[in-house]
Amino acid sequence: MTLSDFAIDFLENALLTVEDEKISQEDAITQDILEYTIDSGDVVAGELCHYKVRGIKILSLIHY
Repeated sequence: MTLSDFAIDFLENALLTVEDEKISQEDAITQDILEYTIDSGDVVAGELCHYKVRGIKILSLIHY
């Protein structure tokens, strides 16, 4: 699998998650990244965190 193939597959899966779970694209992509880091062993557990102030939205991962 090439990097382009991976990117296309990754984004397609994120779009399916958006449709299935009725969540934002940012949340879907962040959840997928969190799953990859957990599966690789880099993160034991994680949580999505949202913060918005003055029109700036920050979506981050907190890992344990």
